[in-house]
Amino acid sequence: MPIKSLEKPDQKLLGKRGEGTRYALLMAGLELFGEYGVKATSTRMLAESSGTNVAAIPYYFGSKEGLYKAVVGYIVERMRAHIGEPGREAQQMMEAGKISKKQARGALQQLLAAFAGVFVESDEPKAWVRIVMREQSQPTEAFDILYYGQMQRVQKILARLVAVVVDLDPEGDEAKLRAHALFSQILGFLVAREGLLRQLGSKTLQEKHVGMIYRVLSMHIDACLKAPALSEEEP
Repeated sequence: MPIKSLEKPDQKLLGKRGEGTRYALLMAGLELFGEYGVKATSTRMLAESSGTNVAAIPYYFGSKEGLYKAVVGYIVERMRAHIGEPGREAQQMMEAGKISKKQARGALQQLLAAFAGVFVESDEPKAWVRIVMREQSQPTEAFDILYYGQMQRVQKILARLVAVVVDLDPEGDEAKLRAHALFSQILGFLVAREGLLRQLGSKTLQEKHVGMIYRVLSMHIDACLKAPALSEEEP
């Protein structure tokens, strides 16, 4: 049973002895754990889908659960590869000293545009989203890999940038909530993409749709950043 291409596997890696087997199991885990969850996915299913044998799982990963954690780690690595540079630039800017509101706004727009490029235009995250959503709704031990490997860093950077623009405490709840709202609206274009396509009457997002999505997101970001800080007395 061949691996279904939820993303495009690296054919060079698949062809390498040892490393190719490990990679094939990761790709099979990405598909099967996302579709069925850890408990319902058997080692036999993983072996058949990857074209390997059952003994390869404990050899390379220790156990089925070890393979699952490795799959979550792989998702983190791919996220870093897609949006790492804008995040590093924003972090370096803040670490270098005080930044202006204009600089913070620009860095925030750039970072969120990088996220949009992944979640709106790329099909690769479709292979991640079911696992990420399972971890959000029913966290396992692997959630720490996802959170501390990428999510926490992104949350802190976004909250600090929002705080600079709106004059908020970067460690306060409002900065964190605004940052989360900005990020979540982008993620919605991936998680709820099928519903959007049905509403648009299209099988895929067309170039005109993508352009409009970027403009809408930009308007939402501006609106969020222009809004004054909330009063603690407000309900």
